[in-house]
Amino acid sequence: MTEQTLFGAIWELVGKRSDHPAVLAFHEAHKLAPPPAVMRTDLLYDVKIGKLNATLDYGAEIRKPECWPPRRVGGIYVGYVTSATLKPGFQGPLPNGLTSTLPLSVANNKALESTKNEAFWFHQVYRDDKGTLTYVYDRDDKALLEIRLQLHELPEDHKDLARAEAAYAATLPARPPRVITARTGAPATEPLPAALAALATLIEAEGGSLGENIDLELCEQLEPGTLTAWTGNEDAEREFRVFAQDGSGGVVAFWLVHDGKPYEEQPIVFLGSEGELGPIACDLADFLYLLAGGVGPYEAVEYGSTSAKPTFPKVGKLAATLANRHGRTPLDVLAAAADLYLDIHERMAALTKDS
Repeated sequence: MTEQTLFGAIWELVGKRSDHPAVLAFHEAHKLAPPPAVMRTDLLYDVKIGKLNATLDYGAEIRKPECWPPRRVGGIYVGYVTSATLKPGFQGPLPNGLTSTLPLSVANNKALESTKNEAFWFHQVYRDDKGTLTYVYDRDDKALLEIRLQLHELPEDHKDLARAEAAYAATLPARPPRVITARTGAPATEPLPAALAALATLIEAEGGSLGENIDLELCEQLEPGTLTAWTGNEDAEREFRVFAQDGSGGVVAFWLVHDGKPYEEQPIVFLGSEGELGPIACDLADFLYLLAGGVGPYEAVEYGSTSAKPTFPKVGKLAATLANRHGRTPLDVLAAAADLYLDIHERMAALTKDS
């Protein structure tokens, strides 16, 4: 593959779905892991191609009618190569005789459009029907930091995007609103379910944590009070049972949506101290499989994490005592939870009272 072809191959990928044959072939040719699963719309998932000094950015949002709006399939967003980045070490010519070592003075002269902020210069030096190449320089030492390959996209308020969103919404099957049985009485303090008590014992045996990748501390028992503070609504206490927290004050709770079923069979959600919110497991077994795969509740909701190392086989064995789901991965767990329980957002909005 020639250097020019290499740049052309990367530029060709930008805008394609992550399951496009050309994208998959590129990953295979360069011995990259499969394209990442996209779990959030407001994050980019970067895949570094170390030997090429290049990065592919994956996300759910491309503001073009054929790609809009972001959509989930089986709990996972349809992903795209939304952009790419080249570092100064990228070898070979770029369009119009450009290189990855272009001095700032040359970029100034070639710029089709320039902007700046307190830290960086942004010089757009190439544009075609598909998109642009923008050179980014440090304003202090004038060093070239990176070259961004970006698509032409429509403004967020463009009418074509609104039309595309309406057309897509019309194709979605109607989901009846979730009916949650009203509960009466004040919830009492209760012991942890047996599997969580066993998890606490395992964590203690591991030195008090499940590794640096998971920020999680189990409560000694199920205690009410947290959801009142989170929502300003005492009624929320009857619908959730908090059993863990993270270092920032976020909590992990059973969401009691299945009337008559034990805690072990209720979905589990994360409520962050800064308003982060999301479903993380369909039941307690899946929650344990999530931890066994090295992903914690905060990491899953805040960073869209679906994989990590190390894994914890003892926690996986504990999960199997509740439901033996051989090969269950964090991605399996999080995708299933998102597919079934994303309405936690609407429910929390309904329960939350303005302060």
